[in-house]
Amino acid sequence: EVTIIGIEPFQEALLAAEANVLAQNCHFSVKFIPFLAFVEEFDFELLRDVVSREGGIFIVNESLALHHIQDLANRHRVISSIRELNPASFFLTEPNVDHFEPDFYRRFQNCYNHFYHIFQVVDLLPVTSKEKNGLKLFFGREIEDIIGGNDVERFEKHEPSFRWTEKLNVNGFKTIDKFTGLPLDVGYGINLNFDKRNGCLGFRFKTETVISLIHAVCDN
Repeated sequence: EVTIIGIEPFQEALLAAEANVLAQNCHFSVKFIPFLAFVEEFDFELLRDVVSREGGIFIVNESLALHHIQDLANRHRVISSIRELNPASFFLTEPNVDHFEPDFYRRFQNCYNHFYHIFQVVDLLPVTSKEKNGLKLFFGREIEDIIGGNDVERFEKHEPSFRWTEKLNVNGFKTIDKFTGLPLDVGYGINLNFDKRNGCLGFRFKTETVISLIHAVCDN
């Protein structure tokens, strides 16, 4: 039996996630429990009650979400709140680029280099031109936020992997390497490698680590 708890601020996305999860033909029972909330405003005591009631192994999966929290204090507070729930594992997936940078020129350089590589990956995907353009349009909106908005209005405030590792360490986690049996080449020019210095699995295209996946456990 698997219980999936979804925290999402937009109702339509939450409903779509629930439909997708429950539509899977699994050989075990699946339950989906939705919470409509911004994670930085979420009452984690509600999650504690659910985890206690459902029982079993508790794993947290953060995927491309925490960089939307605009200030560092709330990022730390969310990670600290997760640590208090004592998860068996915490998986954190984030773009490996510094768009939190306040200096416009440096942020522009970081943005150009990051999306220059991402667009090359998109061009290698086995999809139609319409689908490729759709992906580029999606990322184009992110670029507009990163370099077009002032600091208090921006939400695409990505941070490089070492800063997420630092936040995890400060708030009672330690990163580990349990990634085994991974292919060196997953196709479309993407190579996987574990970066021991930053404690993350990097999805690398040419010279750019585009996405990083960090596996952390409680540091007791």
